[in-house]
Amino acid sequence: MNILLVHGTRCLKTPSGEVYSLGRNPYSRYNRYLKHFDHVIDVSRMRNVDHVPSGLECSSGPNVSFVGIPDDSHSRLRFLVSREAKTVIKDAVSKADAVVVRNSRFAWLAAKIAQKRDIPWAVEVNSDTWDALWNYGGVLAKLYAPYQYYLARKWIWKAPYAIYVTNEYLQNRYPSQGITGGVSNVNISPVVNSVLERRLNKISYFSKKLSFDIGLIGSLNTRYKGLHVAMHAVALLKRYGYSVTLHQLGPGDKHRWTKEAERLGVNENIIFHGVVEHGSAVMEWLDGLDIYVQPSFQEGLPRSLIEAMSRGLPCLGSSCGGIPELLSHECLHAPGDHKKLAEQIRRFFDDDAFSIEMGEKNFFNAARYQVDILNAKRDLFWARFADEVRVRQLKVKSA
Repeated sequence: MNILLVHGTRCLKTPSGEVYSLGRNPYSRYNRYLKHFDHVIDVSRMRNVDHVPSGLECSSGPNVSFVGIPDDSHSRLRFLVSREAKTVIKDAVSKADAVVVRNSRFAWLAAKIAQKRDIPWAVEVNSDTWDALWNYGGVLAKLYAPYQYYLARKWIWKAPYAIYVTNEYLQNRYPSQGITGGVSNVNISPVVNSVLERRLNKISYFSKKLSFDIGLIGSLNTRYKGLHVAMHAVALLKRYGYSVTLHQLGPGDKHRWTKEAERLGVNENIIFHGVVEHGSAVMEWLDGLDIYVQPSFQEGLPRSLIEAMSRGLPCLGSSCGGIPELLSHECLHAPGDHKKLAEQIRRFFDDDAFSIEMGEKNFFNAARYQVDILNAKRDLFWARFADEVRVRQLKVKSA
């Protein structure tokens, strides 16, 4: 059986045919489908390149093929589905035994076609459509947000199967009348107590440190990860007399951000690390931090935050999306409230006992997202979906 995956992630294709995702979409992620289907056909925005930036993980592998639609990210019409993209998606859906869509403008078209042709389909709800567009940064995105929000609500409600990355937030905002599941996309390796011990020892030396390292993972191509909020908080902390360095990890052009940093007077307090290979390299980077912040304007259930929690890091985040499902209320701030964020960072610096309490709590909360636990829940969902696809095929053959 073939399963078609339709989403809006941007990908790069090399002359040798290898595909690399600009989102976090490594080949291993397709295993959740390949356990139950023979082949995955991935439909995503594709751009041909001579080489790819270092640190990107390869999405290509056995039993996975790719169908490219134009990368329209820089087009004025990027919030619409082009005629060429419509043709590609219609053709791909017609050849599929099952369809999975991940909320995007391409996804809703694929869902519409699948439902019309009575092809089993499911939706992965991994972000808040409204917040993503409203906080995208442009007037056009804000104008388009209500329409995409309407489409997301409509098609998620109609979905025969819907799997969410949150336990409550996205389910309440985008309910479905179909069979549902709640499983995060994060894949945390089994937590090891020695990690927590090292972290608690590091926290115990907070009061002896002369400077502190704060980290944030997120693309530089958008503002909804809240990097500018963290920068404003760092500027405020400097005025309070704290010596802090903000570390950013993720893809994108840092040029406009360095200009903003200069304007705020914190250009010497920010380091852009670019992209590193996902896995141990990210964990090592997190281990070098004192505090992790997630001041986002939109989220589903942020994987980076859970990864930071799994290292016993004291963490702070905004109250958007599923973040309140992860952090204590003392560690939350309203989106955009850099003053509150600065106050919370100060508390971590000044109160070792509180930092230790939150570091321990985060570590044990992250254990709920270990790969074996989530895989078991996810397998149940996709096994049930695959069974329905097989039943439909038998009915079609016997008709």
